[in-house]
Amino acid sequence: MIARGTAQTAEDARVIALRRQQEEALQKEREAAAREAEAKRQADEEQRRREQAEADRKAAEGRRAQAEAAQATGEAEKASAGRQRLEAELAAAKAAEQAKARGLHPCVLARTGSSRAVLRRTLRVLSACQEISVSFLGEME
Repeated sequence: MIARGTAQTAEDARVIALRRQQEEALQKEREAAAREAEAKRQADEEQRRREQAEADRKAAEGRRAQAEAAQATGEAEKASAGRQRLEAELAAAKAAEQAKARGLHPCVLARTGSSRAVLRRTLRVLSACQEISVSFLGEME
């Protein structure tokens, strides 16, 4: 009977040891699954951050392009307005020359005669500026 009790105790100890091993194996699996889930969460978070940074970069690039386009448009409009003003002044100078040819007073004509060359030169510079602005706007598109 003692042998049977000893054998039973040994069997109980073996069953307890097997259960403990199974529980340890399950605990290790749970820990591994938790580590894997945490690694996936961190990877997803990092991907989200990268996507947000890319979206922010594209938005900033778009705003910068819009600002540059607005600036170029403003410069083109300014050049166009200056050109129109100079064309009007050139037309006035031509009218003054025609008046001079008809024999009008020289005091009126003295001012327009010397400014005609300046007006032409300024008109050429403004034309060049307008061409550059138009070229820049074409590149922006």
